[in-house]
Amino acid sequence: MNINDMKTLLQFYVDDVSDPNIAVQLFNEAQNKMAVAAKANFPQLATGGLETPVFPAKYHGMLVTYAAAKFKEYDSSIREAGNFMAQFMTALDDFTKTYVVPMRYKDDYDIQQFTASDGNKTFTITKDGYDPINVELTVHVNDVKTFDFTTDDNTFTVNNAVDDDAVTASWEVKATLSEPPYAWWWQMP
Repeated sequence: MNINDMKTLLQFYVDDVSDPNIAVQLFNEAQNKMAVAAKANFPQLATGGLETPVFPAKYHGMLVTYAAAKFKEYDSSIREAGNFMAQFMTALDDFTKTYVVPMRYKDDYDIQQFTASDGNKTFTITKDGYDPINVELTVHVNDVKTFDFTTDDNTFTVNNAVDDDAVTASWEVKATLSEPPYAWWWQMP
């Protein structure tokens, strides 16, 4: 469903959408709630810009039910607003349980996103908590894991990235440092 389809469905649900820009704002608000629940960062929808959400079409109706709930709140139709919001919350629960967020949209403490541009293939991880000595770095280019990269401290170079590629760095603490038993643990007097 694109923005115009969603606006049409919203119009059917609420009978009165006076400002279509408010509808788009509410679609983005719903999408942001979905992103937070799924630990993601989805690009914002905009008339004349991104016209269709990046997640599968079966979840697009969620944006409309959320917007319908908000419009009904504005109209003081509390019962209808509650029904639409309940539908959104039920769908949100399903979304977080079933949707697998592509690497390019993941947003968590151990992930940082980059975009290759102007021939730049070198990126610096700036997130707190990244320690190049104690973590294992994984790199994805356009959601596909790559092994064609080199690292130097907080910087890494992806050899197979081209302009506009989505580059995702993710890391986890090396298992040897985070999982007991530590050798010194059982040798203490």
